[in-house]
Amino acid sequence: MTLFGFAHTEERLMFDRLIAVSGVGPRLALSILSKFSPSQVYTMVMAEDDKGMSSVSGVGKKTAQRLILELKSVFEKDASLWSVPDVEPHAAASAAPKLSTNMDDARMALLSMGFSSQEAELALEGLDDTGQRVEVLLGSALKRLGMDA
Repeated sequence: MTLFGFAHTEERLMFDRLIAVSGVGPRLALSILSKFSPSQVYTMVMAEDDKGMSSVSGVGKKTAQRLILELKSVFEKDASLWSVPDVEPHAAASAAPKLSTNMDDARMALLSMGFSSQEAELALEGLDDTGQRVEVLLGSALKRLGMDA
């Protein structure tokens, strides 16, 4: 375990990127990383999901937008973040925005609905996204969460 209790290099790298953003200190960076994994933060930034980012206590809409704006260019250029689990290295290599999969879109929809990242992951776990529309994936996930879809 290292400084701030990071067990993984990816967490430390993401923490360093977060505190480099103007107005983001160690406490806020830790709040973000306690709610989302580094790969989820990466996905939210690349998808420009300010609603998901602002679901973190202490992150308002303006802070979320600033985080996304500043981190997106860093993530597109920073090869060290490609080691983050669930992130495709070739997607960040181009200047074009990362194309999300239907599973990513369903995950982001669940997060924007207020479900925690753990709930979203459990609801989507094991679903086959091959050829499935986002709406179908989201409906299945909501049923798993006990919601009427």
